[in-house]
Amino acid sequence: MAATGTTLGADDFSVTTSSNGSAVGGIFGLICGLLVTLVALVLVIWIAVWIYRDATKRGAPAALWVLLWLFFSWLALIIYLVVRPKEFVAPRQSATPPPPPPVEAGPSV
Repeated sequence: MAATGTTLGADDFSVTTSSNGSAVGGIFGLICGLLVTLVALVLVIWIAVWIYRDATKRGAPAALWVLLWLFFSWLALIIYLVVRPKEFVAPRQSATPPPPPPVEAGPSV
């Protein structure tokens, strides 16, 4: 059985473009790409700030967890949510006691 086939030339594949539709599509694509990038950047920053605040409240190394989030993204966030301390740490008290309240003078006679 002999195989019969045709050979394809360079003229068999052609791309047609219209000049008026491609510019609008390019601008629309650029705007959509910039919006998606902006939303993703805002989300990354928002999660980094949340991780920092939450880790600080719980007494965990906040800067380390933020760096892990920036380098390993969702994997670091999932690990943080699993291993973070369950309790919040009490806020630190200052070393110096507060000043005594002012003493009111009694009535003068």
